[in-house]
Amino acid sequence: MDPLPGIAGPGLTLWPLRSGSSGNCLLIASGGRAVLVDAGWKAQRDFAEAIGKAGIAASRIAGILLTHTHVDHFNYTTFRIAEKHGIPLWVHESNWERAYRSQFLRVCTAGRPWRGDRRFFQFGVPFPVAGGAFEVEACRLSHDGGTPCGFLVRCAGGEGGDPGVSIGVVTDLGAWDRRLARFLSRADFLVVESNWDPEMIASSPRDPVDVARVRSATGHLSNEACAALVCETLRLRGGPVLGVLLAHISADHNTMSRALATVRRILAGAGHGRIPVTAAPRGVMADPLILAR
Repeated sequence: MDPLPGIAGPGLTLWPLRSGSSGNCLLIASGGRAVLVDAGWKAQRDFAEAIGKAGIAASRIAGILLTHTHVDHFNYTTFRIAEKHGIPLWVHESNWERAYRSQFLRVCTAGRPWRGDRRFFQFGVPFPVAGGAFEVEACRLSHDGGTPCGFLVRCAGGEGGDPGVSIGVVTDLGAWDRRLARFLSRADFLVVESNWDPEMIASSPRDPVDVARVRSATGHLSNEACAALVCETLRLRGGPVLGVLLAHISADHNTMSRALATVRRILAGAGHGRIPVTAAPRGVMADPLILAR
């Protein structure tokens, strides 16, 4: 198994293994270790195939950071993956009981407790993962599905006081405020939800109740709202970021091309047209991004 360039080398590798309502899993790797943000796989074989393509053994994954309790992010397969490979599940305490009862005990036919490693985090309190190879901090988001979380993940810096590279991840949220933009302004790279397009959602094939939920403050971000959050983050940061990755693009209410065109247009109008903007495709593995200052 040949490791991808950024795992063993300096900097940080970001690899969207899956994105969208069919499942979400983001690989962040540096210095030979990795963490996952969510692991919403339908089957363990899908997970094994994805990390095999990424060139990393499960034993090198030091933790799974769980954003909320929706099954495309956190489900029975998540529990089984963590238990089988000895990967700690990092979860906000208020999400644990709900997820454990509904997504493990209800599904497990063996009638036994989960035998994995569960660890709690608190909002605004940084915590080390992989012995300090990564420093993670969580913030609360506006979404349903328990207590939704966003993350700031920073890889350990090198010699000479290098602070390392950090990624801000907010992939399920219906609204944002300056508090969130300020949190993200500490990141060098942004992963932000860009879920729906106004024209497409206006002719949605879904039930009107579901459409109203998507558009609500506890639903999902539109392309325009995503771009506005990025612009405010850049204003508070006082400078550019290494790039932006658009995530959780809807199958019914958006396309990659619409999301990219809208966000790029709004960023360019605000003077940020040189910042690279890419998008994670729905339901398939994307190409890795190698990040370094």
